[in-house]
Parts: sequence; C-alpha cells; structure tokens
Amino acid sequence: MASGGYDANQDYSSDCVDECLIEKLCASCIKKLIPRQTKVINELTKNVLCSNCRAVVVQDGFKNHDIILVKKTDYDSTGVDMKGLDKCMQHKKNVKFYCEDHDRLCCSGCVIAHRKCDNFNEINAFSVPNGKEKELQSALIKVKEDSISIKHKIKELKAEMSETIINLSLDIDEIKNKVLKRIDDDKRLFLQETESITAEKTVSLEKRTDEMLKIEKDMSEALELFSISIQKGTPQQQWIVARAVSEMLRNAQTVIEGQRRNPLSMQMHLCFSRELTQLLHTEQNRVRLHIEEECKRADCSGLSALMSTKLRDNNPNIADLSDQFRPTKLAEMFSELYDNQWTTAYTTVNKILYGAERETIDVLLDMFMITNVFCIAEMEESWHHLTRWFLVEEDKNDATVTKPLKDRRKRGILKHVKYFPQQIEQIVAFIGADYRVSHMLSNDDVKAYLLECARLCLLMAASDPPVFMECPGRPKLGLEERVLEVKQRKSSQGFSARQTERNTNGQTRASGTRIQFNKAIYKEYTSRGVFLDYVVWPVMYVNKGGDMLSRGVAQGTGERTLSLEKGSWIWWK
Repeated sequence: MASGGYDANQDYSSDCVDECLIEKLCASCIKKLIPRQTKVINELTKNVLCSNCRAVVVQDGFKNHDIILVKKTDYDSTGVDMKGLDKCMQHKKNVKFYCEDHDRLCCSGCVIAHRKCDNFNEINAFSVPNGKEKELQSALIKVKEDSISIKHKIKELKAEMSETIINLSLDIDEIKNKVLKRIDDDKRLFLQETESITAEKTVSLEKRTDEMLKIEKDMSEALELFSISIQKGTPQQQWIVARAVSEMLRNAQTVIEGQRRNPLSMQMHLCFSRELTQLLHTEQNRVRLHIEEECKRADCSGLSALMSTKLRDNNPNIADLSDQFRPTKLAEMFSELYDNQWTTAYTTVNKILYGAERETIDVLLDMFMITNVFCIAEMEESWHHLTRWFLVEEDKNDATVTKPLKDRRKRGILKHVKYFPQQIEQIVAFIGADYRVSHMLSNDDVKAYLLECARLCLLMAASDPPVFMECPGRPKLGLEERVLEVKQRKSSQGFSARQTERNTNGQTRASGTRIQFNKAIYKEYTSRGVFLDYVVWPVMYVNKGGDMLSRGVAQGTGERTLSLEKGSWIWWK
C-alpha cells in the first residue's frame, strides 16, 4: 500500500487479485504529480480514480463510463488472504479470542457464551511454537504427496483391472474354443462312423426293398392271371394257374416272414463321457472368478465389508454375484422344475387319476404351493428362534450382524432338504380327501417332484429378501391356512388325531366369473383365450412387490362364466 509520495516506476493500472483491489494511487492525479488514494474504478478504461477525478468524469458526461466503488479486500496488513478463517462461524465477525475448553475461535459476540470457560484467552497471546511451522509444512507436503501417490495407484489399478478383465475374457474364449474344437473333432468322427454304418445298412435295406418290389410285381401279375383264368380259362387251366399262384404265394410269404423276423428298426443313441456329463449337469458355475484384494490399511477392508453388508441387507436390487443361488439362478431352477420333474410327475399322476387333465394339474400345483408355505414357515420359525435366543435387542436390526447370519443360513440350507419331502408327504396325506392321494405319494416320480420342490422353495425362503411366487387369478380356497394349521398340530400333537373319513368323490370348486388372461404374467398352456380358465404354474418375483423373474403358465378360454360342472375337483379336506 502506498503511504505518501510516489515512485515514478510504479505500475498504477488496476491491480486485482481474486477480484479484490489493493489500494493504489489515483492514475489521473499521478500524472499531475498529486498523490491521492483511489476510491473508485472507471470500468470502461479500467483506470483507478480518486474522489476529485470521479466528479470530473461525471461532470464531463461520460455516459458510457461505469463508475463502481472499490471492493474492500480481505487481506490483512501482511497481505495474507485468510479465506474466512479469521471470521467467527456463528457471528461472521473477526475472531479475537480462543476457547481451549471448546477448541473454538471466538469473536466479541461469543464472550457471553464462553464467560465461564477456564481457558478463554485472546488470540494475541498465541503463536506458533518454534519449529512447528516446518513440521506442519512438512506434514502438509507429505499428505499431498500421499494423495497424489494413491491417486496414481488408483489410476494404475483401473487400467490393470480393465486389462485383466480383457485377458480373463480371452482365457475363457480360449477354453471355449478348445472345448468346441474337441466337440467338433468328436462330431467329425461321429459323422464318419455314421456314414460307414449308413452305407452298410443302405445296401441291406435296398436289397430288402428290391425283394418287396419283386413280390409286389409277382403278386400283381399272379392276381391278373388268376382273374383271367377264372373268367375265361378251362378247369384244367384254372387248376394249373391256382397251383402256380399258390407256390408264388408261399415263396412271397417266406420272404416276408424272414424280413419280419429281422426287424427294420435300428436304435441309435450317443454315449457321452462321464466328465462331459458331470460338466453339463453340475449345479455350480463352470467358470469362477477368483479375486485377490490387498488393502494395507485395516480400516479399508473393514469399511468396504461394512458398506457391502449394509447395501445387500434385505435389498433385492443389489445382486450378490458370488451367490450361486441368487434370484436369477433360482428362476432358472424354477423353469427346469416345470420342464423336467413336473412333466414326469404329470404323466404318473394323470394315470392314477384316469386321464383327468385339470385334476392332475391342480394336484401338482397344490403340492408345490404346500411345499412353499411349509418352507416359508420353517424359515420364519428358525429365524425367530435364533434371534430370540442368540441376539440382543439392538443386534436384531443391525445389518452387520444379521446379514452374515442370513448368508450362512442360505449356504447351509441344502443339507436339510432331504428331511422336508417326508414332512410334506405327511401333510398332503393328512389333508387328502381321496384314496388316490396315497397312491401318488408312494410313486417315485412324485417323490422326486416333491424333493425338487422342497429344494427350490427352501432356497427361495432363505434368500434375503425371500423370493416370492403366487398364482394371480386362482381362487383362494384356504389351502395355505389349512397347511399351517396342520403343521401347527403336527408340532404340538403329531398326527395321532388324524381324521379317517375319506371323500372319494372329492368336492368341486365354486362357480363364478373368470378374469381376463394377462399375457404379461402368464404363458398359454395348450389353448388360448381372452379369459383365464385355470392356473398351471405360478409366477415368480424377486421379492413380494418386486420385479417379475419368471412368467407362470395358465390355460386360456373364451368362456367368461365358470359353470359348476366345469369347476375343478378339490382333493383335500
């Protein structure tokens, strides 16, 4: 700042730092050797002006000149911009005191609030200890260098990660190409072998064909000759023709009988190696991603694990890709169950029910829904027992405690699957109102169906949140409530109080009005229609109220009203 006099070599143009003007001498007056401090800025010429020069500018009528006041600078007497650090955060005034008890800089307005503090002093009494400046400066430089170093490492890690993913993808492609090459080689050998066999069999079949053509031709000629001899021939001619035709017939029958003894059918099938079969039928991912992470600071991995746990807890939108039974995989199992075990069980149950299609479908669907209700109840009871006896109240809502328990429960749930089908069979047999139910439950195909239903439903119930399925449009007849009632009775009394009455004719579902067929959630079974006739297979969702994972299957119809005669048979009581 200029104090008096002036320096002829000094630059008197406007000097702006961070949009704040440091006081200079008036640029107009300095030319007249009259040092005056600047008060305003001529915005057009960017010259600094004093009060006298400003009046002249205004009087001269420089209409296009914008005259603005000089902004006050935040710089102190030493020229340091404090960036607001010397202002009280509460009152926005210059700080004058420091409260050690509260570790806070205070202004004159804070004195009343801190009047009882023991260590409340003016900041003039404080100064940076000798050597502390260099220590702080070194620490700042080191932290800055560390941040730059970590930033470079992160950048290198990103590049390395991208390159690694590309290389891993190439490795998978290489393995895939090798597998495909082996299969192509086997296919080539297979085609060579089938070509040799086909050529050999073709010769034999052509020989047989020639024999049949000859017999066909001989029979046609014999039939024509025999007809003419009957119409026009003498008795002797008829006898000769009959004798010749009989011998031709015996020879033809001998050839035909020989071909019948050697059937034309030839069964061909492929035998795959055990290794390939295991590879195709393994339930685990054939290719796994193994990740090794190194975090030298313990809090880094701890924080990452904590955030991951909290994000995944009861959140269907965050998929755990390491979970081989995540919802998308369960949807695949859901479809495979319908395509495989359900189809096999359908054939068996349909025979037991004498070909009744609707009754067969209802029984199999009810068995699946019974299994689902039973598994959900088991999971809820086991979780209630665990939280009641092993968790304190504050831990029950702590994701870092509950989420690992849920994950471990799901990983170990499959070891209990083998015990569930028997319990489900007992419930189905207990509520069964038809003697044919016991025949179904004793069949191996139905047992395999129930086992796979239990396996899938357990994994669905153990998911976090549980995977949900329902049958929209299917009449609710109280089957779920009946299953829970029987399960409760089983837990308390067993099945000793089982009813013995049987209704061999069953009951019929009530009549009513059908709903429209919704193709967004159902696929057609064997017939299409505007209205929904009955449900064949349920709809699967990520969770209750969540996105759909797999469409169900239902039968369509053109009839809006459901008559009592066409109502479905109820097999349970």
